[in-house]
Amino acid sequence: MWATHAAAPFFGPFDSEEGPVPSLIHHFLDFQAARCSQGRVVFSARLRSRPNEESGLVKSLFFSVLMVLLSLGFSVAAADHFVDDEGSVHEADINTLADAGITFGCNPPANDRFCPRESVAREQMASFLVRALDLPAPDGDHFDDDGASVHEADINSLAEAGVTLGCNPPENDQFCPGDPVEREEMASFLVRALDIPPAGTDGFVDDDGSVHEDDINSLAEAGVTFGCNPPQNDRFCPGDAVEREEMASFLVRAFDLGDGEPPPPPGRPVVELGDTHEVGTALSWVGNAPGDGRLWVTTLDGRVLAGSPTDLHVVLDIRDRVTSGGEQGLLSMAFHPGYADNGRFFVSYTDNSGDTVIREYRQDDSGVVMVRDLLNLVQPYSNHNGGMISFGPDGYLFIGLGDGGSGGDPHGHGQNPDSLLGSILRIDIDGDAFPGDPDRNYEIPPGNDAPGDKPEIWAYGVRNPWRFWVDDVGDNVYVGDVGQGQWEEIDVLPVDAAPAQNLGWNIMEGSHCYESSSCDRSGLVLPVEEYDHGDGCSITGGPVYRGDVSALYGTYFYSDFCTGFLRSFELVDGDATGQREWLDSGLEGVSSFGVGPGGTTYATTTSGSLMEIVIREVTP
Repeated sequence: MWATHAAAPFFGPFDSEEGPVPSLIHHFLDFQAARCSQGRVVFSARLRSRPNEESGLVKSLFFSVLMVLLSLGFSVAAADHFVDDEGSVHEADINTLADAGITFGCNPPANDRFCPRESVAREQMASFLVRALDLPAPDGDHFDDDGASVHEADINSLAEAGVTLGCNPPENDQFCPGDPVEREEMASFLVRALDIPPAGTDGFVDDDGSVHEDDINSLAEAGVTFGCNPPQNDRFCPGDAVEREEMASFLVRAFDLGDGEPPPPPGRPVVELGDTHEVGTALSWVGNAPGDGRLWVTTLDGRVLAGSPTDLHVVLDIRDRVTSGGEQGLLSMAFHPGYADNGRFFVSYTDNSGDTVIREYRQDDSGVVMVRDLLNLVQPYSNHNGGMISFGPDGYLFIGLGDGGSGGDPHGHGQNPDSLLGSILRIDIDGDAFPGDPDRNYEIPPGNDAPGDKPEIWAYGVRNPWRFWVDDVGDNVYVGDVGQGQWEEIDVLPVDAAPAQNLGWNIMEGSHCYESSSCDRSGLVLPVEEYDHGDGCSITGGPVYRGDVSALYGTYFYSDFCTGFLRSFELVDGDATGQREWLDSGLEGVSSFGVGPGGTTYATTTSGSLMEIVIREVTP
């Protein structure tokens, strides 16, 4: 398929189907040509490097030859210049940089190596940038410590162009030529060199406190850097030394040296507050129904609303049955997986006696009718009711119940497998395993075998699982368990976890022994994430994102009722990673999160606000 032509003699012509090409260029260039199967002649060329020579004539001739070849209709392909970059993900950029005459190699006079994994010294970066910018020779000597460097002229050219200021502020009479270039320093070099404008967003979680943070974000918004921890790329690693292969990609992107249209850079995720809609009463839950195009919202005082965010209508009003205020009220609802066909939905509320009720309703063309109570449970106190209900991917209903209230779990419900309080239940809504018990009208799913006489317990040892999220894609349940006086926690269990997992309360609060300097942690499931009351007072668990912004796909979000921050992490091999704070406030009084029918994420507050959480991608 390919027929390679030998190099021409020093002064003889090189004959091709497109006509003679003067071979004088072989004095300065490695020049090869090949004919592809379509008859097109493709040339590749690179500068012949010579020790200690940075001749402007050579570079001018090189680019002139390339322009002549292009004008004659030839395709100029990147050559493979080095023997040590095979397997590097940056290999194409390394060769592009060599084709552009910006690098000659790392082992003169042979220069058949690039040393891709070696760190870039500041003096080397100076020469790379001077060649890329084609800066003129300097007029003065700006630093005291570069006299012995072979790159001294380039260092001074860079200083006169305003690209470097020095390495020892405020004097800045030193350049530190042999020091490795850190990624944050490189950001500032490139931003000054190319006059990149300021960024409008914060692209990374690990550059706070860096004096180069603004330049780092400018570089990201310009598409020159994507981050240092793919695929999340929410970190920049500002203090890491720049390797030569990384530098090749930075320069190729910065100076647009790529062959043809470069692949689009991955977008950077942005999470921010969108429109806020005031409903006028405390809200407790938001979500959507299968096969239904409306947004659904519950009010704490006992109403179920549906419609658009700006036009919600009452579907069900049970205010006469509900005790509301504080942690009591209509707390959540859940739709049967087959709701589109059967109209079945379920609500969780505290009744006029303050006790927990899980009730089924059915909606059809004639309206909404009550079907039955699934669960009635006496609550000894008015707080710690839990109240979240949600179907899992297997069609079974999860029910969150607090420890009964007061403080510190005075009745020991959390560690009592014979008590439904302080637990998360998993039930089959079709059937009745307890025909003699009017308060328990459900079947026990296969595999539930909790100790004691309460086989519906899926997990216990929770204090107040106010909001949990069943992730149907990842098959995990994320439990935001409200703490006592010091620690808020997030626990994660697989949907198919062995039943009767013990999440620790009141042996533990978070990952810490509760009111004791030591405790027996054996057999306990510890949280994947926690924060102390210096950051808030009461966790509100949120959703796992499964939208179109790929960088955040699978990310779990949560907030705090008091401080109103918005934070996230991703679960990787059972561990929370990529922790990030998107907002430090703005969601005060947050009661719940949910996803609307179009995929929009919403938050509700006890002040009556329905808030859109905008999750989008910014493409440089």
